[in-house]
Amino acid sequence: MGTDAHRKKVAFILPNFNAGGAERVMITVANHLDRRMFDPLIIAFDDSGPLRSLVNSDVRIVALGASRVSRGLTPYIGAIRKERPDVVISTMVHLNFIVLLARLFVSGVPVIVREAVTPSYFSGKLSKRLILQAGYMALYPFADKIVSPTRMVFDEMPWVLRRMEHKMLRIFNPVDLEKVKAPFDPGLRSLHASPGQKLFVAAGRLVDQKGFDLLIDGLSGWRERNDWRLLILGEGPDHQKLQTQIDRSGLSQVSLLGFVSEPWRYYAVADAFLLPSRHEGLPNVALEALAMGAPVIAAHTAGGIAEIAHECGNQAVQITQAMTEFTDCMDRISRKDPERHASLLPDTFSTREIVSAYQRIFSEI
Repeated sequence: MGTDAHRKKVAFILPNFNAGGAERVMITVANHLDRRMFDPLIIAFDDSGPLRSLVNSDVRIVALGASRVSRGLTPYIGAIRKERPDVVISTMVHLNFIVLLARLFVSGVPVIVREAVTPSYFSGKLSKRLILQAGYMALYPFADKIVSPTRMVFDEMPWVLRRMEHKMLRIFNPVDLEKVKAPFDPGLRSLHASPGQKLFVAAGRLVDQKGFDLLIDGLSGWRERNDWRLLILGEGPDHQKLQTQIDRSGLSQVSLLGFVSEPWRYYAVADAFLLPSRHEGLPNVALEALAMGAPVIAAHTAGGIAEIAHECGNQAVQITQAMTEFTDCMDRISRKDPERHASLLPDTFSTREIVSAYQRIFSEI
């Protein structure tokens, strides 16, 4: 297997190149693998999506042409047989199930699965919860390693898996500072906020998981004030519903900006980044905001945010238990000077540290 006697071929399995945190993490790791030791390859069930442009030119992409993961098992098996990678790593639970199921037909290829979000995110309906638990218990024991960016994911897994501590590894999400260190643009702030206003930024797919509806509800009591602005970056199926909620609340201070290719430019000029999520894994948006010098105000439900706060070791992250506490924190935020601020993120989350951790797994497995 592999490309030659010295390099391991590592296949990163993605559902598509949509603007998600899990996809971005895998692309970052693939881009930064040491080419003297590893030959990265991305196998995408569907190769469409805005993140495709982030893939380095020397990372080959194999597209399976499957618009849905559930329809991609057969082409995936064919791709693995043709490419013969030395190790496979997939991310997100529905994709992990397919990759592990494929082991029945393709032997000899070690499989690493990565859990990007807490299992409770999928357990709203009883049917989904039962399928999820059955998949974890029937398939995950066949993974060679189970990786997650936060301990919370492991804590929510069935007890059968929690007993397999030797297979479980926490590896934080990396922040590619070379990508996010865009030129500082103070004019971006003045475009959206007047000199006397605080500027808050939030970002993510416009879906129920991200809790933007909760944030808008919490801000409705602020509608009489004009000393703040909130920009929500991202696109998704709830766009119109959230816009209607904003209009009904009279919140002219809140703007939905849609998909932004370089959201960190907004983080750099924000007074704080807001994270009201109902569920998360380890939120990349919070890491990138901290790297841009923006403190984070987060709901306690936002996945591994407490682990980020612990690593930061300062007041860079404020975790709240209720929306009233959330808005109180916003009240206490001071306006930024119109200049770039130093990163609030420790080296623990650097690309160098995180990629090294993945390389150790790929070498040892």
